[in-house]
Amino acid sequence: VPSGLNESSTKKLVDFMRCLTICHTVIREKDGTYRAESPDELALIEGVGNYGCYLSERGTKEMIIKMYGISETFDILAVNPFNADRKRMSILVKEKATDKHFVMCKGADNIMMPLCKLNVDEVADLDVSLTAMSQLGLRTLVIAQKELTTMQALDWLEFFKAAALSTEQRDDKIARAGALLEQDMDLVGLTAIE
Repeated sequence: VPSGLNESSTKKLVDFMRCLTICHTVIREKDGTYRAESPDELALIEGVGNYGCYLSERGTKEMIIKMYGISETFDILAVNPFNADRKRMSILVKEKATDKHFVMCKGADNIMMPLCKLNVDEVADLDVSLTAMSQLGLRTLVIAQKELTTMQALDWLEFFKAAALSTEQRDDKIARAGALLEQDMDLVGLTAIE
């Protein structure tokens, strides 16, 4: 972990880097290269590597990341995909070492900010940063997460599985399930891509 930061700043930085390392659909090939659905996802995964955070392996059910030299394994419980209506994607994971459940989410600022627990001053500060980045012609993403209890995660998974198995309006039901999960999140940071 970078030195010179206080405990609170260090936790925020680690949470931010962990979200970027986990919240995506990138696959790591056996030769070490990445395969991504979008150039933005590839840029973010390659970008966190410059700071000592890596996607080591990813299957459909499990992901291994390396954060500042330490390997962490997560069960992938659900992925709520990005689409033009949602303008965000999220992933529900369980950290194997602690059995803690997390939803991690990234998306457009106008969609994400209302889904985060923010006060008026925080919104104003974010607007200043987002405006500055957009004036530089950068595409921005808001990154957020929240920890769930095991019961909350299991209850939501039942709802999600029912939506995924639905034969009518399946995509709408999956999107509604995702929206139930993606609420009252903690903002962990912003990204900007050229």
